[in-house]
Amino acid sequence: MSIPSQYARIALVERPTTDINSSTFKVEKESIDALLPQRSGQVLVRIDYVSIDPAQRLWVSLDSYMPIIPIGDTMRANGMGTVVKVHESDENNDKVKVGDVVNWYCGWSEYQLVDVKDVVVVSSADTRPDEYIDSMADMVSKTAYYGLLNVGLVKPGETVVVSGAAGAVGILAVQIAKLKGAKVIGIAGGAEKCRWVESLGADKCIDYKQGSKAFSEAFDKDIGKLPLLFSSSRMEGFVYTTFASQDAEAEKDLRQWKREGKLKIPFHVEQGLENAPRYLQDIFKGTNKGKMIVKVSSKEPGAL
Repeated sequence: MSIPSQYARIALVERPTTDINSSTFKVEKESIDALLPQRSGQVLVRIDYVSIDPAQRLWVSLDSYMPIIPIGDTMRANGMGTVVKVHESDENNDKVKVGDVVNWYCGWSEYQLVDVKDVVVVSSADTRPDEYIDSMADMVSKTAYYGLLNVGLVKPGETVVVSGAAGAVGILAVQIAKLKGAKVIGIAGGAEKCRWVESLGADKCIDYKQGSKAFSEAFDKDIGKLPLLFSSSRMEGFVYTTFASQDAEAEKDLRQWKREGKLKIPFHVEQGLENAPRYLQDIFKGTNKGKMIVKVSSKEPGAL
């Protein structure tokens, strides 16, 4: 395949103090020469999809579970792409080869030079091509899975309330809670989103946009008044990587549920790398239904 002489990337140029806006990022054109593999173990990847996640707002503002993104650097994102070039010394190495589909923390860019040790090959023998895109939901799937099973300790017959139920994590939490035998009440914004959440398994979805009085009445009716002090309630934050030692079991469960048709991973797909900053703003406005990703390449993953 032909490799272009230039590629586009989106760089962080200003730290937002409130909302992300048109001055936060800038599209830059760079020479592809600097991305050509220079040693064994390096590969050039064409980025096919990048993820849009609320955590990205944190990454541009402060150090957290991941380091802050330096000014001038490419915006970090989970991504999926196709290997288009390997170092000449690796051309007969099957570990990662041209045409492989890989997932890794890349960035808002059309191409990237990557160390083989940093990628996960998703185009393995036991993965169907239509499942490649599921790797884009790895973070949100495991967040919902571990949040319910390891942190929430959900049990059959319990009532699970999922706020942000139409979002990337929320809609998966709704379905996993139902799979575990719980009654599920979702909370989402708008009648259309609530109908969609119910179509994916929620017993009831409450529209928080219906007004505070109506929302309170619906909440009390469907969930009930819950005195937190006497119910031994707790609040606990977590990062999904805390449970990384259990990833193999989580991945097995998630894949099995999906193949059996018990778990649907809804993707909200947008187009155009240059529009990624706007889509990051959009998820805080609740415009997406499910996991938002951006299609960067005109080709499908694995195509050369």
